[in-house]
Amino acid sequence: MKRRILLIIALVIILALPFLSSCEPGELDEIIYAAKLWAMVHDITDEDGEVNYGAATRFGLGNLFGFGSTGDKEGDAAIDSVKALNAIRQADEEADEGWNQLYGGHNVQDTVLPHYNAAVNLRKNDWTYRNDRGIAYLNDLNDPKNVDKANDDFDAAMAMARKSGKPVEYLRMLKQREQSMARLVRHQREEHSLPTGDMLREQLRTYTELYALTKDNNYLLLQQQVDTDIQEGYYWRVETDK
Repeated sequence: MKRRILLIIALVIILALPFLSSCEPGELDEIIYAAKLWAMVHDITDEDGEVNYGAATRFGLGNLFGFGSTGDKEGDAAIDSVKALNAIRQADEEADEGWNQLYGGHNVQDTVLPHYNAAVNLRKNDWTYRNDRGIAYLNDLNDPKNVDKANDDFDAAMAMARKSGKPVEYLRMLKQREQSMARLVRHQREEHSLPTGDMLREQLRTYTELYALTKDNNYLLLQQQVDTDIQEGYYWRVETDK
């Protein structure tokens, strides 16, 4: 019976949300429960799970597939939510591919930035993608304005995190940026390459701010290590720096 309900609800939700398989079990259970309840309220199924195929078709072939309204305000609102979640999935896929290209050492302008640009356009108010694109800019050795572009994204990410009014959100944003930079720098060194000087300077600034906010001595040690690397010149320079 549960399988049958789930198949009908897939017309409205699962086909539009292929990333459901990545959800935690508890999250998936909540989504399925909410979808089942919504389907019952809108007469798609009865309380025993029997399907009203006419209603299921009306909702499944409505706004979701571009054929106009479902004829129900709550149904349209639900589908709008599905579209928003689908945009998140698409943005995540673009950002993941951008990271894969960056991690692989590919040309930033040609193969990395297009993916991050797409992610930012899909989710303009998500600081994660701004951080990621900023990091990509810092690795573009061929763009003399790379730091200015990165700072624009980092400033936008900070503004978004502060807008929540929750200090923990701002701290989470900084930690995400720091962890992404650290992972990339570590990978570059494992590949016997060097990070860019711009990346190291941003790491230094971020570690300094994180230490000021948390008083965690680990950040102080990382700050000192990066400062040493900068002083010793172990980094690539943007072409205009040469």
